[in-house]
Amino acid sequence: MKKGQEIVKAANTKTVALVAKQKLVIEYHHLSNVLNIIGSDGNLSLSIQITKAGPVLKIGGEALTIQAEGNLAIDAEKVSIHSRKDMALTTGGNIHIEAAGDLYSKSRAQMITADLGNIDIKANDDVKLDGERIRLNC
Repeated sequence: MKKGQEIVKAANTKTVALVAKQKLVIEYHHLSNVLNIIGSDGNLSLSIQITKAGPVLKIGGEALTIQAEGNLAIDAEKVSIHSRKDMALTTGGNIHIEAAGDLYSKSRAQMITADLGNIDIKANDDVKLDGERIRLNC
């Protein structure tokens, strides 16, 4: 343990003082352990719950940035992303979306724009358009 770190023992809890008045709180529970980093403002910055099923990571704060100089990959049985407000997906290159099954897209309204070039639709079978009115070249 480095000089300046203090450990405070409480029932099933240990606290370690960190730099900039932050602290690490380790909680020992029957079926899990929790590592919490508390910021100098008293708010939770990072929480890692260790369970039999694996770790659960929670990050507090106003914003989170994940930055990699090389590749970033996420691999899981199922991935869900939800934004309470707007969401943007941007790239300086191409985007490829591919599904072994069906692809569903649903929203209040959808706008598809090609700033330079065509919009190509290709189907192995029929192409169906179903709308109140189908307007072409308007």
